[in-house]
Amino acid sequence: MSVLIFDTRTVLDQADVITAWNQGEIITTQFAESTGVVVLQVNIATDQLFWTGTAVDFTVAGDEMIYIWSQNSALQNSWNAGAASSHAMWLGDGTNSVVFFEAGVDRDVFKHSDTQVTFQCMVLDTEYAAIKDAAGETFESAGTFAALSLNALTQVGSYFVTLSKALGGGFNTFVDVIRYGSNGIVIHGGTEADPGTVLDIVTEDRSTADGRALGIIREYTAGAFGCQGTLQFGITGGSPVTGGSPSFSWFEDSNVSITFEDRDIGDDKLRFLVNGSSTGGEETHFILSNSTISSARPAVTVEMSGDGIDELFLTAVTFSQLRNPVFFPTDTLATGSPQGLLGNHIIINSTFNVCGMVDPGTTEFNNNTISNSTTFAAIGSPSGTLAGGLLIDADGTDNISDLVFTNAGSPGNHAIYISATGTYAFVNFTYSGYAVSDGSTGTEAVFNDSGGAVTINITGGDTPSVRDGAGASTTLVASVPVTVTVLDVAGDPIANAQTAVFLDSDESEIINADTNGSGVASGTFGGTTPAPVSVRVRKNSPGDTRYFPVNSPATITSTGLTLTVSLAEDTIAG
Repeated sequence: MSVLIFDTRTVLDQADVITAWNQGEIITTQFAESTGVVVLQVNIATDQLFWTGTAVDFTVAGDEMIYIWSQNSALQNSWNAGAASSHAMWLGDGTNSVVFFEAGVDRDVFKHSDTQVTFQCMVLDTEYAAIKDAAGETFESAGTFAALSLNALTQVGSYFVTLSKALGGGFNTFVDVIRYGSNGIVIHGGTEADPGTVLDIVTEDRSTADGRALGIIREYTAGAFGCQGTLQFGITGGSPVTGGSPSFSWFEDSNVSITFEDRDIGDDKLRFLVNGSSTGGEETHFILSNSTISSARPAVTVEMSGDGIDELFLTAVTFSQLRNPVFFPTDTLATGSPQGLLGNHIIINSTFNVCGMVDPGTTEFNNNTISNSTTFAAIGSPSGTLAGGLLIDADGTDNISDLVFTNAGSPGNHAIYISATGTYAFVNFTYSGYAVSDGSTGTEAVFNDSGGAVTINITGGDTPSVRDGAGASTTLVASVPVTVTVLDVAGDPIANAQTAVFLDSDESEIINADTNGSGVASGTFGGTTPAPVSVRVRKNSPGDTRYFPVNSPATITSTGLTLTVSLAEDTIAG
C-alpha cells in the first residue's frame, strides 16, 4: 500500500463503548470500524440508537458535515416513507428531535462492495438541512425542525423502522463510528516507483481497521468510483500526518472516473485539492490522464493552485458538471523542486464542461475545450455581475493557446472573463454558440470586466464578440500572416537567405530570419493595416553562391502579405 491517509474530521464517537449512548449494547463480532459497534433488537417496531452528550455546534465553518456508519438488516419500508422511513439519521437537541430520511428497501446510500458490505455511511451537511426539510425529507419526532438547534445538538445517530424480527435472538440494527467535518481526507505517500492510485484510497476507506471505514470514496466497478467528501492530495506545511513521513506525495493514475455523488451536501462543501508546499519541505506530484472528475449534483471546487506543487500533469482529463471554479497554479517552479526546470505544470487535451471559472494560472494550458461555463459571483468585479469561463488576469496568456470554447446559449455564460487591464494574445481560440456581435446579452465570447483598457492580439482562430463591463474598453487586433518566398532566376528556392521585414513607420521588425529549405521565411503582423513595409533579402555567405541583395517595398493588407522575391546571382563578387 503506497498511500497514507489522514482524516481531517473529528470523531464524535467510535461506538466501542456504551457509555455515551441512549441504549443498546456493544458487540465486537461485526462492525464497520474496529473494535466494536452499538447494536439493538428492533422487532417489527420503531426505535433509535444515538450518541448523547454535551452539546456540539455543527454549524461552525469546517464542522458542518456529519457522517454516520449504520446498518438496518431487517425488512424495510422505502427511504422516504415519512415516519415509517426505515433507515434514517436522527438529530436532537434535547427538546426537538428530527429524522432525516436516508436509506430504505429502495435506496442504499454509501455502501462498499468489498470487505465490509452491510453498513452504509449516511452524510448530512447541516447547512443543507433546510433544503432537505423543504423537500419533505424529514420527520419531526419531537418538537419542530424550525426549532432544532443545529448549533447545540446533544443527540446524533440513527432512526430505524423494521418489518421483521432479529433472527435467532440477535440484533438487526447497528450504529458505528460517527464523525463530523467538511475538509475530508488528505492523501499522501507514494513514490515515483510506487505512486498512489484511486484504488489505493478506496482500499483504505473500506478497511475495518481502527480509524478506517472513512465513508468518503468507494468503488462501483473497475476504474469507476463514487465520492461523498473532499479529497486532498499532498501535505501542506503543518498538516498533521499519520503513518509515515509527509515529505513525499506522488499520485499517478489513468483511465479512472470519480463521481461526487448526489448527497445531502451544499454547493460550497465539496473540493478536489492538490496541495503544495512553498517551504520546499514536501514534494507533491500529481499526474492524471484519460480520466473524468464529475458531479451527480453538488457543486465541486477544484483547487490545484497552491505554491510548491512540484509536478502537475493533466492529460485528457474531463471535468464535468462541477459548476464551481477550477484553479491551477501561478508558480512555474516549486521552491526547492529537484527538477530545477520550468514548465512542470501542464494541462493539455482536457475538457471543462459545465464548470465555473477556470483559472489557468501560469500553467501550460493548451489544446483544451471549455464548454457551457456556469456563472459565478464575480467578487470585487467593477460591474458586480455574474461571469464564467476562462479567467484571464495579470498572469497573462503567454502559456495559453489552441483552445475551443462552446456554449449551449444559456444566459450569462461567456467563454472568457478578463479581470485585469493589459495586452493579451489569443492564439488559435475558436468559439461556437456565443453572440455574434458585441453587446451585453451575457453570451458574448469575451467579457472584459477589468474596469479599464484591454488589447487582444488575435493570431489564428476566430475573432470573438465582446462585452465591456463598467469602465472597460476592448481593442481587438487580428494578426495576419506575413510570408516571403525567395527564389533564384530559374525559380528554384534559395535556403538560408537572410530575410527581414521592417515597418516603414518606425522600423520595427516583423521578420528577421533565414529562409527554410523551401525558401520561405514567415511571421505575423498584429498592427493596423494597410501597413507599408520594406522587405530586405540577401544571400552572400562565404563559400556559397552569392546573389545581389534586394530591398523591396510592399504593403501588409488586412489579409496579410505574401511576397515572392527573385535573387540574381552575383558572378563578379569574389
